[in-house]
Amino acid sequence: MGNENTSYMGPSYYPQGVIQSVVQQSSLQNQLSIRLNKPDYFKGDYVEGSIILNSPGSVVLNDIHLNLFLSENWNYIENNQPQSELNNQMLLTIKIGIQKILKINSDLINLNPGAFNFPFKFKLPDYLQPSFEYPKDNQRGFLRYVLQAKIISNFVRGETSVLIFIKSRPIILNCPLSFSSAINVHKWGMFDEGSTILKVSYLTSNYQIRSQIPFSVEINNTRGKLQVKSVIAKIIRRVQFRNVREATVRYTLQSILVNKEFAVNVPPNTQSQVYNYNIELKD
Repeated sequence: MGNENTSYMGPSYYPQGVIQSVVQQSSLQNQLSIRLNKPDYFKGDYVEGSIILNSPGSVVLNDIHLNLFLSENWNYIENNQPQSELNNQMLLTIKIGIQKILKINSDLINLNPGAFNFPFKFKLPDYLQPSFEYPKDNQRGFLRYVLQAKIISNFVRGETSVLIFIKSRPIILNCPLSFSSAINVHKWGMFDEGSTILKVSYLTSNYQIRSQIPFSVEINNTRGKLQVKSVIAKIIRRVQFRNVREATVRYTLQSILVNKEFAVNVPPNTQSQVYNYNIELKD
């Protein structure tokens, strides 16, 4: 299906604002569309589809090109100051080659009124990061891939674009299923009130959004001089951003998904007591 006449163009920086659905001054602004064989892909997948041109009259053109763009927009807080970054890059240019499809040996193609279907197939680069949307208060960002079809002609202009969603392959985390920590207590920063050992255990390190997470808390207050009255459970989402081809972290966004307090009653100098709880992993 189609061809794979692909010319690697980058990534090269492209002027901001170039990605838009249709060029408004184009006489074919509502006549060009892109159809994909599926809504999402993994990096390295082949993308197949068609460019549909509905020509209301005769059209003279040289070719149609597909351009794959990376569009990034990040708003975050750094050193208590709001920061914003916008980056658009053109990653690929794919020449459709309509002369070959229509079997016409000419640089200029004169299309009569009607509907035309131009198939294409190309391979996504292996280095692409998954598509990403992060809407959270004043820390927002997205990483999107835009596929643009553009008519190449000196006589008529036309562009249209669709989003391509790049999926992330499942990650299996092999994290420890328990951890413990000794908490040293000092009253007013001066008087030693002993220490309490807290051990947390759970069943697995992989959970889905809106699932229940059962866990147990073991409190050893043998060397503690104060009563333990509550345990606070938090789930913190930490998102690190990197350039598409770089391994270094550019910045980190952090938000608290769960913050729940549980009442306990562990007197001073008390041996281990175990409490079992459930919390919901919220989006």
